[in-house]
Amino acid sequence: MPRSPIDWDAYARYYDTLTTLIPYQEMLDTVCHHLHECQTPILDAGCGTGNVTHLLTQVTDEITAIDQAQEMLSRARAKCAGETVSFKQVDLDEVLPFQGDTFGAIVCVNVLYAVKNPAETLAEFYRILRPEGTLVLVTPKAGYENGLILKAHADSPKPDEHWLNMHCSPQWERARAKEALGEKSEAFLELIRFNRRIAESATFHFFTPRTLIRCVKEAGFQSVYTEAVYADQNILLSARKESS
Repeated sequence: MPRSPIDWDAYARYYDTLTTLIPYQEMLDTVCHHLHECQTPILDAGCGTGNVTHLLTQVTDEITAIDQAQEMLSRARAKCAGETVSFKQVDLDEVLPFQGDTFGAIVCVNVLYAVKNPAETLAEFYRILRPEGTLVLVTPKAGYENGLILKAHADSPKPDEHWLNMHCSPQWERARAKEALGEKSEAFLELIRFNRRIAESATFHFFTPRTLIRCVKEAGFQSVYTEAVYADQNILLSARKESS
């Protein structure tokens, strides 16, 4: 039986719960640091509710932000009101509606794991990126643990074992969320429930640093660099399209 399509518009209503998490805020700051001296214009590929886009408006006014979900784009537009950002509804699973060598930089945060074919999406990024342009992407690592993100947010002195396997039961999940987030835990749990429904509707792609580097290089990129972000549960990768 075919799986139901993911309702990313509904997901948009919960997504910004993540902005309360300190590791998430630190991750966005690290992403923008990598883009600070990049060429423009910049493409935010899979912009979601515009968290990265909004930060990039402090760096440049040459930004295009794309997402397939209209509700995500609506929220991103509101977040970037008054800024000169070009928003477009685009599906990253399709050929991207841009000419080759269009962008000086592409940023893609927590999106690659959810596309149908990461290799094809990366090949499209390579095509539309200018020579000497930069790709900065973030994606959850294989075996990521949400509980460790909550541990880092709470700056908990308890051992990792206390926070592992956060989703092993609803009771354990609620207890860890309450411990880390207090009164904000209910909103976070709504996000987690939606994530679980998404996981039942799609096949996700999780990488180790080595397999992600290999996939990016196979798309044509060079000068590949990785580091751990988001409480070491995500991989940040920076790569370059070399001149031919």
